[in-house]
Parts: sequence; structure tokens; C-alpha cells
Amino acid sequence: MESLVYVGMDVHKDTYSLCCYEPSGGEFFAETRIDADARLVKKYLEEVGKARPGSRFLACYEAGCLGFSLYKELSKLGIDCKIVAPTTLAKEPGSSVKKTDRKDARMLARNLAFGLCRFVHIPDEVDLETREFVRMRMAHKKAMKKVKQQILSFCLRLGVKYADGARKQYWTAAHLEWLRKLDLSPTMREILDEYLDTYGKYESKIERLDGRLLERSDAERYKEATDRLNCLKGVTKQGALTIVSEVGDFSRFATPNELCSYLGMVPGQSSSGQSVNYLGITKQGNSAVRWQLVESAQSIVRGTPGKKSRRTLSKQSGMPARVVSYCDRATERMMRKFNRLVLSGKERNKAVTAIARELACFVWGLMTDNIDGRPQSRRPGQNG
Repeated sequence: MESLVYVGMDVHKDTYSLCCYEPSGGEFFAETRIDADARLVKKYLEEVGKARPGSRFLACYEAGCLGFSLYKELSKLGIDCKIVAPTTLAKEPGSSVKKTDRKDARMLARNLAFGLCRFVHIPDEVDLETREFVRMRMAHKKAMKKVKQQILSFCLRLGVKYADGARKQYWTAAHLEWLRKLDLSPTMREILDEYLDTYGKYESKIERLDGRLLERSDAERYKEATDRLNCLKGVTKQGALTIVSEVGDFSRFATPNELCSYLGMVPGQSSSGQSVNYLGITKQGNSAVRWQLVESAQSIVRGTPGKKSRRTLSKQSGMPARVVSYCDRATERMMRKFNRLVLSGKERNKAVTAIARELACFVWGLMTDNIDGRPQSRRPGQNG
């Protein structure tokens, strides 16, 4: 009789720690460490198969530095493999005190055997390329943000303030001109100029990368989905492409709450007995999409509910009336909710996070066509 053997793999750049587990016997066996080579994994399974005839193997490893490369190599070798989302693993008490590769491999095998974890969505090659491009642009965006902070900190240390007593609008043309004309000593002037040169290079690069992402978002595969999301206030075509390429098939989420859980945008909870305490969002999910939703929420909450800017009107031009109506209702609801939360005393950042979670739910509605009471599954890139 065929038996299913679960294989836990704790993988690193140079080595893999492997172990097998059979729930029926409750035993771990064939524990070993090998060099980081998919062919050695296949050889290992063949040796175990000889010792235990009739065994079928299901392997897993934790999402991390190897990305999807090991999964692809194992799939080509005919090995059934899953990639586990690290934040969903059920860990033994005290595992953080004594952590070894051997214990991690055992933990992965046990989680796989008893269905205690969730698996990472495997994108196809096109989505994978888009994701890497989006994340590369995001990395440059974060680097530019750091340079901005360094420039403002430098000015603070020098004791110079921009628009003292007036509303500060940083990184406008006027602010940059003020920075360039500051009267400083030669050395300090050189330091600030170097900072500004780095900022300018990042700004030019990000502008160029945004153009490339815009071209990709208008490709047939992504156009319909990104055009829909672009109708929402605060969501750019580049932001829409980030969401679509990272999430992939929205139909795998039966409800918007499932999508929020996948993104780590549901509140944590610490309860004991009759005491129930809700914490901040778990952040146990896709950080790229979560970051994008928060960035979009920052734009949504600005302005007056019920009033549309010329930019929003331009984005919605030519789109189906039912999609535009849904996006307008969603935007007005989020803006009013934000104002209500702030007026009730909620911290601004927490209120923005709440709006980002609400935005995730509306994104689910757009992508699954649940916008007017007629649910219909829709895959990004699917026509109709």
C-alpha cells in the first residue's frame, strides 16, 4: 500500500537540512544535511524510497531567500513541493529559545502533515517578472525616502528651517530651490550638494521606472484589471500593477476578509478568560501590497467627500458606468469613515491603516466583479 511521507526542508544558500515524517507512526527519520543542490534532494528521496518501498513524497520549505527557484528546480525533477508562508507556521513552545536547522525541518514536516500552515501562491513567469520589476522600483523609492530624511536631518543639525512659521511643503520646486541657495560654509555646501545629487538621481530613475511600469500595465494581460483599479482615487496604474501582480488570482479568496488576512491587515488579538484585547494589524502577509494600499489610503483621505478631482475624472474616462459608480461609492465611504475616525479621537496613522484595510475589500470587489450584487469570478488579464 502506498504511504505518503512528508519531507521538511530547512533551506539556506549553501545547505539544506532534510527530514521525513509519517503521521501514522509519528516518527521522524532519514534526517540529514546536504549541499544546496536540487539534484541531491532527488537522490535523497530515491534512497529513502528504496528503504521504504511504496512511499510517495510531499516536500515543503519556508519562503525566504531562495524565492521560487528551488520550487521550479524540484518541479522539473518531478518532486511534489510546496512553499510555506512563514507567518502561518504553528511552532512548538520554546522553539525560539533553542532554534536549529534540524528542529526547523521537523517543524516544517509536522506542519505539512497536519495542515497547520498555508502555502505561498506560485506566480507564473510573467507575473514573477512583473513582481521583481515592481519590487526593484519599490526598493529605489525607499532609498530615495531615506535620502530625503538624511537631507532634512542635516538641515535640522545646521539649525536652518524652511518656511519658518508657515505651512511646510517639502520637496516642491520651491523647497529644492531653497536648499540649493542656502548660504553655507564650503564644506557644508559640498555635503548638501552631494545629498541633493543623490536625491536627483533617484528621482530621475524612479520617473523612468514608472514609465516602464506604465507600459507594462497597459499590456493586454494587465490592462483590464489595472484600468479598473485605477478608477479608485489614490490608486495609480503603477500601484494597480503592484496589487495585481503580487496577488495573482483574486478568485482564490472567497471573501474580502480572506484577502485582508492574506495581506496581514486583520487585527491581532490577545484574549484571556473574559478579557478580550484587540491589537494592531498582524502584518503577517504580503508586505508589498500592504505598503501600496497604505500609500493609496494616504491619498484617498485627502480632499472633500463627494468631490472628484480632474485627475480622478480623467482616470475614470471611458470606463463602464457600473465600475465608476462603485469606485465613487467606495471613495466617498472611505473618506467619510476617515473623517469620522479622526473626529472621534483616533490617531491619524491608525485611521489611515483602517482605510487601507477597507480599500483592500473594495479591491477584492473590483477584481471578482462583486460590485452590483452579481458575483462573478474574474482572473486578472481575463477578457469579458
